Amino acid sequence: MSHPKQLKPCGTESAYSRHLKNGEKPCEECRAAHSQYNSPEAKRQREAARLLPKKSVCGTDSGYHRHIRRREQTCDACKEAHAKKKRELNKVKPQVRKPKPFRVSMPPEIFAELYWTASSKALLMLDEHFGAERVDEMIKKAEEL
Repeated sequence: MSHPKQLKPCGTESAYSRHLKNGEKPCEECRAAHSQYNSPEAKRQREAARLLPKKSVCGTDSGYHRHIRRREQTCDACKEAHAKKKRELNKVKPQVRKPKPFRVSMPPEIFAELYWTASSKALLMLDEHFGAERVDEMIKKAEEL
């Protein structure tokens, strides 16, 4: 059996909201509490509290690190949570690698024969790929043989 919810007394923000919800005019104590709750200083304090790190609890990775900081023995729940976090972080992501360029090696005389019988389009492609100077070197080397 659950206990009935205890209502906050007048003079609190909760009571102010309850007055409005019930269609009542808020009492003087509740109006003062509402003014204080909405003051710039109170808003700054709530915002600062919201930005603070949440309290570490057992059974979480932050709970595990709290044990370590305090130089305590880590509980089983924290060990398990930390191990799970590490497994997630260590999952190997498939690496997208550039394909290696296709390489062909051949004797210079074969290259020279292919070069001399190639179309003009193929010759331009060779010049663009290797550079005209390199192609000239390979042809010269083949002619020396």
